[in-house]
Amino acid sequence: MSLGAAIWKISALSMVKGRRAEQTTPWAVGGRPDWSPPARERRSATGTVERAAVLLDGDNDDEAAAHLVGVGELLDAVAQTSPAATCAELAAAARAFERATRSHVRAARADTRALRSAVRGIVRAGGALGRGEDGGATAMLVSTLILITLAAARWHSARGHAQQAHASRQTAEHLRAAYRQAAVTPMKALHDQGRALPETERRTHEATIRAALPEQGPRAAASSTRTDALAATLAHAEKAGHDPKALLQQSIDMRELDTAEDVNDVLVWRLRRLAQLPAHPGETTRRPQAGTSHCKTSVNRTSTRTAPTIAAGPADSDLRNRPPRR
Repeated sequence: MSLGAAIWKISALSMVKGRRAEQTTPWAVGGRPDWSPPARERRSATGTVERAAVLLDGDNDDEAAAHLVGVGELLDAVAQTSPAATCAELAAAARAFERATRSHVRAARADTRALRSAVRGIVRAGGALGRGEDGGATAMLVSTLILITLAAARWHSARGHAQQAHASRQTAEHLRAAYRQAAVTPMKALHDQGRALPETERRTHEATIRAALPEQGPRAAASSTRTDALAATLAHAEKAGHDPKALLQQSIDMRELDTAEDVNDVLVWRLRRLAQLPAHPGETTRRPQAGTSHCKTSVNRTSTRTAPTIAAGPADSDLRNRPPRR
């Protein structure tokens, strides 16, 4: 079965959401041939993680638990193929999430082939650089991994799995630290490009952002500097032949934004993936020379076909009442 077929077979709910998210850009799961293999595989894995996150909102606990195990394997693969700058935090995230996915109970017929294919693709692609398209694609993927680990924390908390919920939140904190390191250079480039837009074009895109996100208020558009990167991305999408208003709405509809610490960053990465825009505009990634350092750590996982053991404990009432911030 092809990778595309495996992705759409995850579940009926995932399939519906995935089709809606990708309908204007059916090739968005792949990558441009001039991008490096690590960049292409990280971008492809981002879409797979977004669809897997949908399962945590469903009613099939066995399937959701099995996909969390798959996310843990993906975290391990990303950590092992990342450069030294983000290695420590990503490895710590993989170790923390393993505690949320310890597996002793057999999962019932869960289809995790899409996640496993993403893991294999990242491992086969080899080590990613911490700059250029590799670095930007890593930031794109890590941003989405934060989303799914926070969704995992809510999922565990709602079921009274206090230890697993805590481990998921710890994972998100490590991923935030890794994201800040990976995103600083590509986001600075995008901010600079947004500030350099002609005034009329910039105001047009700012109006689009305000109209699409009225409920976000100051979180999304309190000041022009907050929307620089998002405005630049809308400009890039328009130049690539997309309708910026429609594409922005599509990226908003893909999944909730309530858990996003920075709504603009989340939408930048969603837009750039959907529109097949470079994750690091204006810079070409050169492949690593001999001696480039990458992580060598690995997390022991007792099974990749089983669901996590559930530790009895009180639910986290605060997490139920208020979503964690990303």
